[in-house]
Amino acid sequence: MRGWRELAAITDSAWLLAQPLQTIVIAGNYGEAGAINYYTKQPGLRVVSFNADYINWFQLDKPIVNLILVLEAGGQTPQDIGIDRAFTSMQVVGKVQDTFARERGTTVYLLKTAKGDFNEMLRQRIAQQKLAYSQKR
Repeated sequence: MRGWRELAAITDSAWLLAQPLQTIVIAGNYGEAGAINYYTKQPGLRVVSFNADYINWFQLDKPIVNLILVLEAGGQTPQDIGIDRAFTSMQVVGKVQDTFARERGTTVYLLKTAKGDFNEMLRQRIAQQKLAYSQKR
């Protein structure tokens, strides 16, 4: 699919700017997560998502300090979600530019230095999402 390699390359760039052992990469959906996981050139980079079965891929056994966030164009931003307030800094690493990519404009953000226990925030969000999934049945 057009744009997937570009999205992975941008995410790889963000990974190199972060401290990989203390960083988690979260994509907005399973398609983005799968594409980045397939095309990444960075050993150890694994993308998760709150979407579909990727919610079971989170590894929260080590403290997470940094977040790489992949969000679709035209959707919410880190500021809309409020996640930017949980970190001391945020930068846009890049956007998918391919004119023909469905993901054109998808943005990769790097949020550095969590202000609190980000692992616990993720545990709560995962529990909420799983509860929402179970209530849909």
